[in-house]
Order: sequence, then structure tokens, then C-alpha cells
Amino acid sequence: MWKRIGNIAIPGNYHEQRTAVASRARRPFFTIATEAGPANVACNIPHAFPNGALTLSPAQLTSPKPLHAARSRWFYPAMAVWAILFSAAAFAPSMLSPAGRKGPLSSLLISHAILFQLWLLLFLIQSLLATRKLSLHRTIGTASIALAGGMALLGYAVTIAMGRRGFDLSGDIAAQQDPLAAMGFPLLDVVLFLSLFAAAYLFRRRPEIHKRLILLTTFAALMPAPITHLTGHYAVLHGAIPFTPILVAAFLFAGALHDLVDRRRIHPVFLWIPLTIFIVENICFAKVFPAPAWHRFAAWLLR
Repeated sequence: MWKRIGNIAIPGNYHEQRTAVASRARRPFFTIATEAGPANVACNIPHAFPNGALTLSPAQLTSPKPLHAARSRWFYPAMAVWAILFSAAAFAPSMLSPAGRKGPLSSLLISHAILFQLWLLLFLIQSLLATRKLSLHRTIGTASIALAGGMALLGYAVTIAMGRRGFDLSGDIAAQQDPLAAMGFPLLDVVLFLSLFAAAYLFRRRPEIHKRLILLTTFAALMPAPITHLTGHYAVLHGAIPFTPILVAAFLFAGALHDLVDRRRIHPVFLWIPLTIFIVENICFAKVFPAPAWHRFAAWLLR
């Protein structure tokens, strides 16, 4: 039957057809509901299966974890192990062969070394707990504020003692040539350590930022000391090839390289912070620490 509306003739069931179409359009594309407990899941896709539902098992609905997630999980523990091994190899020569030392280990240096190694060990433990026991990881992280504070104080005290003494006890660092300039990088490392650790703690609820800042706290602020001792102990490493800045850059940009390989893009934390630190360190080496203004400031610290 046709109905006339004005000059237009339409089917009599036109409104019923439009209502049915609109009802179908409002239906969800698919619905998921459990059938007979959690063993099976019924996936009803009306447009694809108008006569019934497709039943899937949980195994079919669960996709495997991407490979990069597993690699990323083990990257930070591996970096912690690498830092422990590198620092041991850097400080061991002056410990095992005291002939080149300019003095015995002081109690201040021993305390500083113990806290340094405790931090690296804590870094390893925390990197393992982060993906397994998050609550314990957070508890230890909060408690590590005391360790970070103690490291900063001892780092400052060791630097001041070296400046007053006029030389490095291990004999690896040629501090006697300009003791005031030699104080520059250790003090800069203390500032970097406190800044990066504070930023990591503030971003502790954002794991992608937090874990990168913790890695930079270790690699950017702590590893320059063992690098300097290693390259200073062996003459071949401080010759024509500048191994010290090369190794510093390798530690600074290790995270960026991992991101590039693993994620095909570099996280801003691993890009801009290491780049800024590397530029600042080179400016300080070339312009700031040799300047008379720095010498006056360092001498004021030694009063």
C-alpha cells in the first residue's frame, strides 16, 4: 500500500522500515559475555554472525606480550650489573696495586665507596622489584632518600678534602696540576645527582619517566668518577684519543640507544637530558672550571 504525502508517494510501511533500521544501527557492533563460567567467552557479532554467537576461549582472546616489553624489562637490571662491573674494574687497579697511590685510603673515602656500591646494588634490586613487587619497590625507594642524602654529603666532603690536600689519593686523577679546577666535575656530579634523583622521586607515579631518570641519576652523575679513574690509571686511555668524553657519552646515551632499537623512537627524557648534560659538561671543562671566577669560588669553599 502506498501513501501520498503532498506530491510524493511513499510505501505505507516506510516509517516502520526506518524504525527497524534505526534500531539496528543503535545495536553495538559486538557484545562479549561469559558462557558457563570463565571457561568460554561468547562473542556476539550480529552483522557477521546473524544466526548465533562465536565462542572463544580465553587463550584465543589473550595476545602474547610484545618482544620489546621483555627486552625493556631486562634492560635496567643489565645496566645495573654493567655499572657494578665497570666501577669494580675502574677502582680495582689502584686498590690492588698501591705502588702508584699517593696516600692510603681514608675513613672518609671508605665510607664514600661503601655508599657508592650500596647505591649500585640498590639500583639492581629496585630494577628487579619494579616488575614483580611494586609495593616493596616503592617502600625501598622512599627509604633510599636517606642513602641519596648521605651520598651527596660524602661526595661533597671527599671533594673538599681533595681540594685542601691538593692531590687525589689514588693517583689516578692529576688533581695536583690544578686542584681548584679538579674540584669542578665532582661538585657538578653532586648537583646532577641530587637534581636527577629529586626529579625521579617527583615522577615516581609515572614509571616511564621515573625509571629513565633513575638510570640517568646513576649513569650521568655517578659513573663519571669511575670513568675518570679508569682512564687516568692507564696511560693509553688518556693519550691522543679522548677516551674519557667518549665513555661519558656512551653512558649518557645508552638509554637513548636502547629506546631507538627497542621502541624505534627516543623518549624525551633519554634525549634532551643527556644532551643538555653533555653540552654543559664540555662548556664547564673548556670555559668554566679553568676561569679565575671558578678558582675564587672553589677557594671560598675551601675556607
